Amino acid sequence: MAFCKYGGHDSTINPRKGGNLITIRWTDNLTNATLSWHVCDECKNKLGGDPTMDILLLWANEVSSVNQLPGSVRDNPLKQALLVQYVDKFLKNMRIKFGDRFPFFLIDICENEKKYFLLELTKQSVISDIFLIDIQNMDERTSISLKLWVDAMMAAKGTRATFNVSGGQQPYTTTQRVQTLRR
Repeated sequence: MAFCKYGGHDSTINPRKGGNLITIRWTDNLTNATLSWHVCDECKNKLGGDPTMDILLLWANEVSSVNQLPGSVRDNPLKQALLVQYVDKFLKNMRIKFGDRFPFFLIDICENEKKYFLLELTKQSVISDIFLIDIQNMDERTSISLKLWVDAMMAAKGTRATFNVSGGQQPYTTTQRVQTLRR
């Protein structure tokens, strides 16, 4: 069954059954395989650079609209880095459970893996007990954690000297950096 694998739909329309599916091809940097991803008209305009980051940022915004770091991590770059590292480890564990390309695409129309992922991240007591102790709302903690991870990964990608291409590495040009920042 063909359906939109991005799932960035407005909740008022039939979820993930957007019209006019197109196929987007994406090269997986881990395996150098070319992946096919079906996306509807509504969602193709929401895609930026890295599909994983696009999806996690979309999910973070669905969970909560909080847009600033709380005092517990705002002025503490080490604590921010440790939180990003913790979320990164959590994501790697999720990829083991769901497959390397999670959350590159969602494999079922009911979004069970998305719901499970968000629930598991919400249950992470380390986030609430160590990193975001001043945030009581679990949805805000989840959203802040995902947004901080995405921001840190985008910053790291933007400062790298090279990037993976089929067969090796290629220099990361100034033009490519500017295009990445515009997304």
